[in-house]
Amino acid sequence: MLDIIQYIKYNLPIDQDIGIQPNEIESMVASCGAERWHIHAVNRRKYRRHACTACEWLVATLNHDATIFEPACGGGMNLL
Repeated sequence: MLDIIQYIKYNLPIDQDIGIQPNEIESMVASCGAERWHIHAVNRRKYRRHACTACEWLVATLNHDATIFEPACGGGMNLL
C-alpha cells in the first residue's frame, strides 16, 4: 500500500517542472516550425503523470551524459 507521500508524489505535479518558461517554449516552437500544439503539451506536461513516470526512470537509471535514441512522436520535451 502506498503511503501518503508516495500518493501525493504520484498524483500531484510536484517536482515535474522542466524549467522552461512559456515564452521560451513559444520561441522554440516558432524557431523550428513545429506545430503550435507543442506549446500546450509542454506547458501541461507536469499534469500528465504517465509522461513523467518514464522520465523519472530515465533519470534514476542512466548517466547524465547517456546517449538516448528517442523515436517517438512529439517534440522530445520529456527528454529534457
